[in-house]
Parts: sequence; C-alpha cells; structure tokens
Amino acid sequence: MVSDAQLKLQRLCECTVAMPTWFCARSLFDGLDGFCEAGPGAPEDLEFFYRHLRAGGSLAKVPEPLVMYRYHEQQQSRGVSAEAIWALRIAELELSFLPRIQSFSIW
Repeated sequence: MVSDAQLKLQRLCECTVAMPTWFCARSLFDGLDGFCEAGPGAPEDLEFFYRHLRAGGSLAKVPEPLVMYRYHEQQQSRGVSAEAIWALRIAELELSFLPRIQSFSIW
C-alpha cells in the first residue's frame, strides 16, 4: 500500500489519486476557488489537485474501499488530451520542484 508521504511525492505520476475517489471539506474546496471552469477538455481535477498541494494541502489514504469507480466511454475525462495533462504536469514541475533544486539529470 502506498503511504501518505508517497502519495504527495508521486504527484507527477500517471494517476496519483483518481479524481472521483478523493474528497475534501467544502471550505477547502471553496478556499481554493473550486475547479477551473475552462470547459471540456480541461484537466480541472488535476489542476485543483496541484493547487491543493501548493497551498499546503495534505493527502491521506483510507485503507478500506469507500467507493467503486466505474469507467465508461462517455465520461468527461475521456475528452482530456494527453497534451493538456503533460502541459499541466510540466508547469507543476517548473513551479513546485525546479526552483528548489540546483541541478538534476534526465536519463
């Protein structure tokens, strides 16, 4: 099982936390101005997730299943392009990680 600390470290992975499986207090959601309203094709859940973490938000994993996630062809996330997700991940990397390190290697 992934630890709470590993969840935060893995924020640039393919799917750290599936959007319909996480929850937060309404006050936290409203305090971050909710979801981005850019329209269809926008990864609004991932963008909110990154804002939450940058604002000092925490993550925790509940050890037992609470919901069942169903995947189907008509869901909105099918309309989000890989390019939009990668652009958001790169922006998060540039904003949250690169300013804190002196150098890094890609191999």
